[in-house]
Amino acid sequence: MAKALINGHLYQAEGTALYLDEGMIIHTGTDEEIQQYIQDGDEVIGLKGAYVYPGFSVPYISLIQYAAQNGHTMLGSLQDIRTLLERASASQDLWVRGEELERDLVSSETKTLLDGFRRPVILYGSDHTWCMVNAAALKKADIDQDTMIPDGTVNMETGLLEGQAVRVLESFLPAVSAEEIREKILAAVHALNRNGFTGAGSHDFVQGYDWKMVLDGFMRLSYQGALTLRVDEQCLFEIPEELAHFLDEGYTTDVGDDFFRIGPLYIAQKEENSDVMMELANSYNMPALLDTDLLMKELKNLVLEGNPLGYALNADQCGMTAKHQAVKKKIRMIGSLEEDIDDLTSLLCDPASQSIAGVIADYAAKGIQPGRVIELLSKGTAQFMRREYELGQIREGFLADLCITDHDLETEYEQAKVIMTFAGGEQV
Repeated sequence: MAKALINGHLYQAEGTALYLDEGMIIHTGTDEEIQQYIQDGDEVIGLKGAYVYPGFSVPYISLIQYAAQNGHTMLGSLQDIRTLLERASASQDLWVRGEELERDLVSSETKTLLDGFRRPVILYGSDHTWCMVNAAALKKADIDQDTMIPDGTVNMETGLLEGQAVRVLESFLPAVSAEEIREKILAAVHALNRNGFTGAGSHDFVQGYDWKMVLDGFMRLSYQGALTLRVDEQCLFEIPEELAHFLDEGYTTDVGDDFFRIGPLYIAQKEENSDVMMELANSYNMPALLDTDLLMKELKNLVLEGNPLGYALNADQCGMTAKHQAVKKKIRMIGSLEEDIDDLTSLLCDPASQSIAGVIADYAAKGIQPGRVIELLSKGTAQFMRREYELGQIREGFLADLCITDHDLETEYEQAKVIMTFAGGEQV
């Protein structure tokens, strides 16, 4: 059904109204101009002076991990861990799981606390590349001081597992069904929609699940029309063999549809694996993103350290890298080299826990202009997702992804609330 949105304030667009049809912005203009396009059966929505923005996108987030975090205690202190264990003692779960463990809590003291709990305990760090476990979990996974895990490390004193050791332990966790994965994806999608977001650069292949199951979950949801978030899956693999299998199956960047697409390869591994990963990506003409630390080692003289999105660089601006010359035009960055911008990575990479207004308020407190954050999370992330030709602006011919707030996000962000979100012209 076509829709007319009238009596609003359009961000960086002339007029007060929009006409939407077949998922697109067909016309923009004044209320009077849009009236001429309205036909019988069209839905007319009076905005009552509300503010209309392009739908915002999260540049880097794990949707599955975000959904899991909503059901788990964030672990920033020993008291948080004690609270988690107290709650777990009343549950029937076979494993106790926690999220967002602060790295400085990894110690023999914490390990002693966890070892007092009979059931296996796994506490993840923020990116799931490391975790802390108790003696029961180590025993369940048959890991001891003599266990050798390629590309993984185990500290028996503190219970710290890193790299492939995390994946080995996760193989002993209770199996998660394909339906549960789809439920987690949808839970995160709906939370983001409520907060004004219509797109995301996700990294969900390395969350302790088979990447094929995760990929199938996204593709099924998109095919069924259940995805209301445009997902660009940044493909993170921990070992080259997994990436090679993925590529051999015919998957590469931009395979997919309007709501789910394979994005670039994301390289976050140790430096010794980065060469192999990059060579595989190049052989399939697959764009690549480098982890910030690797990026700085490769191109430290060519990039802005305060890169607002934190994870990539525009090779068009910098030419070829010294080490990976075949990567030209395969690495992208959002942000201007001329602008003095603080590090926006932490919030822009995890805004799902608050609305767009909350993200802007946090940055305003750090001295970042609201207009700059709006630009980065609309035009900027559209470019980051290689879709600047159809997303990130209120323009005729662009996709009808919109965030509507009751106050101006540039000047009244502290009072602003998201009142409607549209994805593909449908309210979500």
